[in-house]
Amino acid sequence: MPDLDNNTKTENESVVDEGQVDKQVAVEMRLAKEKKSETIAYILWLCCLPVATLGLQNFYVGRTKLGWLELCCTGIAVLFGIAFTYFFFGDNQVGTVLFGPLLAIFAVIVIACWIWDLFTLPTAITHHTSKLRDKIAKEFEMATSKLTKEQQQK
Repeated sequence: MPDLDNNTKTENESVVDEGQVDKQVAVEMRLAKEKKSETIAYILWLCCLPVATLGLQNFYVGRTKLGWLELCCTGIAVLFGIAFTYFFFGDNQVGTVLFGPLLAIFAVIVIACWIWDLFTLPTAITHHTSKLRDKIAKEFEMATSKLTKEQQQK
């Protein structure tokens, strides 16, 4: 007699499916607590404007290299700005010629990074969320496998 219902699942398959659903729900619940907010990233981005840019939004979304680049360039630009101001208002015009272009170069780098962040923050948050989801799923798998090994040993 032919099987009328080709979509029937065995008992083991339904248990595996339920386990996968439970895993996915657990991963998504933890991800909802730990993922980064686009709103907060843009607030950090906007708050950095008055002080050039500090790269805080990049540290927040996990782009630490770009964050350090922005922070260092801002610090260097500030130092060159102080030196430029000192020499511009002082008697030594050589310092003005030296520090003026350096200040401009680092200021352009800082502003370029800041504008770059305007368009790339959503992608950075999506990438961070994806990496976080994978990390949580691996942790869940490790905990589950450890628990099953302990149950098998009993």
